[in-house]
Amino acid sequence: MIIVLGLICISLSGAFSTKAQEIEIADSLVDVGQVDLAVVYYEKAIFSTKKPETYNTRLFQLAGLYKKRALFTDYASTLDRINKSVLAVGQKRDLFYELTLAYYMSQDYAKAYFNWLQYERIKPELNEDALLLKTLLFAKLEKWEESQQAYIAYSNDSSEHSSEIFAEIKSMKKKSPAKAENLSYYLPGVGQMYAGKPLRGITSLTLQSGMLAFAAFNFLSGYYISGTFTGVSLFYVFYMGGARHAGYLAEEYNKSQKEKAFEKLKMLISETKKG
Repeated sequence: MIIVLGLICISLSGAFSTKAQEIEIADSLVDVGQVDLAVVYYEKAIFSTKKPETYNTRLFQLAGLYKKRALFTDYASTLDRINKSVLAVGQKRDLFYELTLAYYMSQDYAKAYFNWLQYERIKPELNEDALLLKTLLFAKLEKWEESQQAYIAYSNDSSEHSSEIFAEIKSMKKKSPAKAENLSYYLPGVGQMYAGKPLRGITSLTLQSGMLAFAAFNFLSGYYISGTFTGVSLFYVFYMGGARHAGYLAEEYNKSQKEKAFEKLKMLISETKKG
């Protein structure tokens, strides 16, 4: 704490401090665990830098800090600020790889894919780490053919076992959220059944049938207001909500299938490493 206070006092009195001193202060703050304050000093040095090359160097330093702290969203956004026009070809290649990794780790797979295309365009020959990243990224994008090709190149495993795993993954069925919703409009509960939740479908059909029966009973008994505002109104709410819920269940089913497929791939990669 004393070290931190000392650094702050030095900086506050340092109207004459240089950018190099700001970086030194930032590095010292990182050493004592004051990461948020260190970021302020890094950003101050970056803002006041005029040379593009130095500007990029400072951004790489800040991005490295975020990467070390597993703050992958900040890591990605900082790398994206780098001035690519002054980078050499090899530096651009490295930057696009790091951007792909950063966006992959922050689960922004569309941006990871965009940067991967730039990386692979510069360097078609991929090393082991790059092949593994491609295998995982393309799996997340459900581009299973490309993922399988990258896996084979990464592992040299074109065995029958791995082929069966990928064939099983590719054959996993998905549900259409739009179809699930439309089925429930046609007949309440059917959409939930289609989405893989038969019990919820039966429950939905039972509830809505009961509400219609309640409304009909009230109408036949002359209780029109009760039948309309209780029976019909509740039926309409559950009818519309049930259809939307069927679409949601189909989306959740698809998400579950995607996660199962990715887990199968991870297990295959784990087996390969052990072997």
